[in-house]
Amino acid sequence: MNLNIKFLNNLIKISIPLLISVYSYYIFNTQHTYINIIYPLAIENFTIKIIEGDATSSFVNRKLSPYLVVLVSKIGFDLETSYKIFIKIFFLLNSLIFYFIITSYNLSNLKSSLYLILYNFLICSYFGYLYYPWDFLDIIIFLLLSNFILKKKPKSYFIYLFIISALNGERSILIALFFIFKSVNYDKKIILNYQNFFIGLIMMISALILTLYFRGYILSSDKMPMLIGNEFMLFQNIKNFIFINWFNLNFFYSVTLVIINIYYAFYFSIFNKKQILLYGVFLSQLVMVFMFGVIEEVRVFQFMIPVALLLFISINEKKLNSSS
Repeated sequence: MNLNIKFLNNLIKISIPLLISVYSYYIFNTQHTYINIIYPLAIENFTIKIIEGDATSSFVNRKLSPYLVVLVSKIGFDLETSYKIFIKIFFLLNSLIFYFIITSYNLSNLKSSLYLILYNFLICSYFGYLYYPWDFLDIIIFLLLSNFILKKKPKSYFIYLFIISALNGERSILIALFFIFKSVNYDKKIILNYQNFFIGLIMMISALILTLYFRGYILSSDKMPMLIGNEFMLFQNIKNFIFINWFNLNFFYSVTLVIINIYYAFYFSIFNKKQILLYGVFLSQLVMVFMFGVIEEVRVFQFMIPVALLLFISINEKKLNSSS
């Protein structure tokens, strides 16, 4: 009898994220019915051409995700079908990972399911009309990073995640920044953990060199180096955020961003060290987006969703807060 109950409980645990991932993909695909007609013409530009180094310089260092799409095509699918399979696998893995992360903090299946629905709702909402393969993988990378921070995982976890992230794009710099943040301890006076600082510094230098190499700046002296994104967009983004986005379809995203930052600022005084580190990652993401992203392309905020949501949950759930 106990075995049957345990089996049923495990079956429910597996079935919930599976069903939610299927519905999430359906919603995503329905949202992009129009763009899916045009996208097959562009898929080669952000898969094969990136692998061959023939894409725009801001994309060409984002190797891992295009390789995974092309790897699926080696089974015998065309590139368009392979990309759709890649996205389906993302929704499945992302839902499973998030769900089991939340249940690992001893939250109920019901509460974990509700958080998973909210998580997938935010992800589908922030895809806008553009989506690239590296965006999907970055969401999982920063979901794992957030969990590693809250669970105080060993350094090796972060180093392996950094290597994966560095192959997927320049956002790996944020993992290096996390180590630099972690190296500073304040207990009546500032104490520097030199090991964490030098790990972060080595990661930072490695990420910059890898980006410079893939973008062709090391082999060519004719190009002006741009390590992140296409160009410096800070002033344009601030202008758009303050004067334009409140009066167009981006109103929802602007309101969400303001509310969540006010919420974190309100609770900052009671943050524990893990939450402060996670909040530091969130702020670093926000700065990166405003400096080098195009905030009208709401997909640039996607990789912030798992960090923001896990921080929100950690504030509201005592079980997660007290967990090591």
